Amino acid sequence: MKISTKIFVSAAVMGQICLWTFAMDDIASETVHSATGTSSSDSAYGTEEGEETLNAGVSRLSFFDFKSNYPNSKFANIAPREQKEDEGTTVAKETHRYGIDAIENEVKRIHPLWENARYYTPKTAWESGGTEPLEQISIHKEEDYFHFITYGLTELHDKESKDQTKSGFGTELTLKLKRGEYKNQSEERKELLYIALLLQKFAKYIIQENSIVKPYEDTYLVKASSSRKNIGIDIAGTSNIVAFITVPDKDLQSLDTPYGRVDFIALIGITKKELQAIRNRKITEKELYEKLGTDVTSYRRKSVI
Repeated sequence: MKISTKIFVSAAVMGQICLWTFAMDDIASETVHSATGTSSSDSAYGTEEGEETLNAGVSRLSFFDFKSNYPNSKFANIAPREQKEDEGTTVAKETHRYGIDAIENEVKRIHPLWENARYYTPKTAWESGGTEPLEQISIHKEEDYFHFITYGLTELHDKESKDQTKSGFGTELTLKLKRGEYKNQSEERKELLYIALLLQKFAKYIIQENSIVKPYEDTYLVKASSSRKNIGIDIAGTSNIVAFITVPDKDLQSLDTPYGRVDFIALIGITKKELQAIRNRKITEKELYEKLGTDVTSYRRKSVI
């Protein structure tokens, strides 16, 4: 199995809170470290002197300047592609709904109580030159977890890319975060906003790398903007969870829309020990997911390795 580890940067930057809508604009430009490799000696700690390098092909890349003259160009680099007849794909639900309407319709199927939902939206829309590529992130409160769902890595309003087989990057990201791990409601709201900011960083990384996220194939490492080492995914950076594996969202069904296919890929938080086990090929992403037995990420979860 090919092991691909990708790294994006997390920063504890809080936006202005206004009722149920959270601003996510004016976030400082960061630096990301990107690498893909198969070496079992890959380190989780970057490239400081005395530490193992992630692999021989590590490169330092800056985030794109999204305040450009082409604010809608995030799908411009997606090359046209024809799907081969013998290429195996999972079944997708055919729909005549377009873009955001198709996604919202599928989300309502599993989260019909929209009064339990919160929406995180950029202060300045992408179409107006805003810096955040995701148009919105919805968060749906269930009994045991919050379900985050992104809108913006697929084509929500118009068909812009030349690839007719998928909508935009073909993927919207989801994440289930365990409830009840916060001191009070104020802390909870800040943690939810921070995860939303993290998803925006993730989206920027995908666009910059022109990357297609696939289940069970990639591991994503969270790193602090002021540190070479990986950190926890919470605001304080002290969580046991330092990285994500990707799996199919077990609730949301893939869609075959007029703009192309949309898959929902869930991010599952993993610990440092689990990350090292994947790097050392002691376990695959799929095997780890099965061993975890849940798709809900808990800040306090102990390693299963």
